[in-house]
Amino acid sequence: MDYLLYLSLAIFGLIFGSFLNVVTIRYNPDKGFSNIKSIGGRSHCPNCRNQLAWYELVPVLSFLSLRGRCRHCGHAISLQYPFVELLTALIFVVVPMQVILSSRILVLVDVNAHIGGIIALAALWTVAFVLFLVLAIIDFKHMIIPDSINVSLAVLGIAIAGVTQWVHGFGAFQGSFLRHYAVIFGFRDTIWMNHLFAAIIGLLFFGGIIAVSRGRAMGWGDLKLAGALGLLFGWPDVVLVFAFSFIIGSIISIGLMMRGRKHMKDAVPFGPFLVIGAVMVFFFGFQLVSLYFGMFDVI
Repeated sequence: MDYLLYLSLAIFGLIFGSFLNVVTIRYNPDKGFSNIKSIGGRSHCPNCRNQLAWYELVPVLSFLSLRGRCRHCGHAISLQYPFVELLTALIFVVVPMQVILSSRILVLVDVNAHIGGIIALAALWTVAFVLFLVLAIIDFKHMIIPDSINVSLAVLGIAIAGVTQWVHGFGAFQGSFLRHYAVIFGFRDTIWMNHLFAAIIGLLFFGGIIAVSRGRAMGWGDLKLAGALGLLFGWPDVVLVFAFSFIIGSIISIGLMMRGRKHMKDAVPFGPFLVIGAVMVFFFGFQLVSLYFGMFDVI
């Protein structure tokens, strides 16, 4: 049954989310992910350094049973732990659901005949979203986007383009999350040119911002991420990813300045906003574009 499958994915997501907490909390910007010892070792309280027993490491449930405090010293446990665990579980459930839903809409033949490709797409996009989560946390905490994550996302983009062509074919809007509205923006000759074109547009656009602002408005990590997102989403989806990220980034930045938590010259990590833009296009791209064009009676 489907619900048993998704329940299993949710449980696995909770467990994997616990691992992601270890990776992101112990991440060292100077050493990156190359030093395995940086994420190794027994889990312990960051305040009193006491090692945690197995029953203190059960995702979400341990946090709730301990009421958010260390059993040994009573120090507050970061909300990141249950938040990341729950978010990872959500990723493992809703991302495959969205891929399957999109495939049922776009595939013009029996879905069962393409089940292998659809499962591959679901797995690839799930990995991409896990990387999005890790990227957003690290950029938020350290103001840096690891090159290894950008390279991994770019490789995933190439793989997704290949599997998408196998499942959907180039004629089915290249698997665009905008569906038939993607035609309005035009296509490249092949799905590979489509995704490559999107990557080049992202690199040129963010490169222009870096050049004009002399590196003050955007970082090199953001530039590389823009290119990787182009390979992932293709044209024209990546345009909406950038648009949503700038809109949301502006709203949040203005809100922080109004509350006095940020000033005009303060740096704000842009990676999390790009991730939010990507999430919006993946799940709601078609609905948002449909709502916009509906205002002008364009179906």
